Amino acid sequence: MKKIVQTIKKQWAQVLAVFVFIFFIGSRLWMYVRYGAAGFGYDTGIYRHYIRGYFERFGDNTIEPFGFSSFSNALHFLGNSTDNILFFWYMFIGVILGILFYTVVQLYTKNKNTALIAFILFSTSIVQFEFFWWFYYRNTLGLFFVLLSFIFLYYRSYLLILTLLVIGTIHPLSLIPIGLMLIIQCIFDKEKRTYLFISGGVALFAILLLNIQEIKGYASLLFQKDVYVDDLAKQNEGEFTGQFISLAFYVRVAFIYIIFGLLGVVYYFKKYKELGLFLVINAILFALGILFYRRFIIFFDIAALFFASVFLSHLLEKSKQSQYVKVVSILFFALLFFQQIRYIADKRPLVRPLDVRNVESIDQLISSDAYILTINSHYAPWLQGFTTKDIIAPGMFEHDQWTFSQWEQFWYSPYSEDRLSLLALYSKDIYIFIGDKDRTFISILESDEHFIPITAYLWRVSL
Repeated sequence: MKKIVQTIKKQWAQVLAVFVFIFFIGSRLWMYVRYGAAGFGYDTGIYRHYIRGYFERFGDNTIEPFGFSSFSNALHFLGNSTDNILFFWYMFIGVILGILFYTVVQLYTKNKNTALIAFILFSTSIVQFEFFWWFYYRNTLGLFFVLLSFIFLYYRSYLLILTLLVIGTIHPLSLIPIGLMLIIQCIFDKEKRTYLFISGGVALFAILLLNIQEIKGYASLLFQKDVYVDDLAKQNEGEFTGQFISLAFYVRVAFIYIIFGLLGVVYYFKKYKELGLFLVINAILFALGILFYRRFIIFFDIAALFFASVFLSHLLEKSKQSQYVKVVSILFFALLFFQQIRYIADKRPLVRPLDVRNVESIDQLISSDAYILTINSHYAPWLQGFTTKDIIAPGMFEHDQWTFSQWEQFWYSPYSEDRLSLLALYSKDIYIFIGDKDRTFISILESDEHFIPITAYLWRVSL
């Protein structure tokens, strides 16, 4: 027993690293193990729809360009199923992100203890967990290749061209902060100017050549909408913020390390200019409130975690002889783990697993070509991804022909004729899906003979 204790004392860093890695993997698998497909967030169904649909229509020039399909189609051609791409590869990439972040920190700081602290902060970050939980697949891939870009940038490798090309193809939004960082560096860093100019120029040319149609889509959106989200109509505001956490939520859950991160920027900005510049750019992009601005929080958080780990590492190194500092440090890191465990344990899915299982059974119940209508937009992505039917949902997808006031009429009108006249706008058969959140609407369906129950969660419209 004494030998084991002595071995742990001598190799405490390795033991701690193994523990953190196991904890990190557990945090990424927990929601799926506990709730299945329902354990992930809003975009799960949407990505399943894209992964399946773009492969089934591979080579069809009539569908809108979508850079993510180059990733999902490649995995399909290698023999991966839709659900394998959706879940296994997403969780695998989520785990690799932690390892990649550890590598970046160790590379730039040349300090394993700093990298270990960074990995602890990353593993216990509620912000990083939320980002993973929401199932922002493209954004996750974007972050993966952004971190890889920092590695190539450190070595001045022209493989940077490849990572920038992948970012600009799969998730162009992720290219904005690192692209701006490289442009500023190219202007002020004479030593790297030629390297950055060639890498950035070739990557940009390749992105425009290979992904011009999707880039045009983003440009068209900017022309159609005001670039500032605050100037948009309220019904569009949620979508165009990027639908990620708010600043208030970020400060509330990240305050434990964000203070150290800001102190790290103050003291070590010059030493780590690339990461410092990356942090500032993302802070500005978020503060401006431009389209999808909340997605820049995740990049800001990565840079903040980097500087927090640097500051904490230097602080602990200078005070390593102090017993008081050791006790406080242990309590601090224990608090991080406790906060993360409690947060994940209390986390609940957006929809019940039973609802998702019900959705998955719909195709077996309906053989004909038909619409599935949901009165609640929460269920729309699941219906789109886990059925083969066209979906009618409030304010979502291309088959919604009603205005918001017409939806209100459908939800609340005491007259059956109002609902039937709206349903008559559609030429195909319509089935109404009722999830757990919609139980109060059942009384309306039961009171009208035009709605025929197929199951407790599926009703046929008879006009």
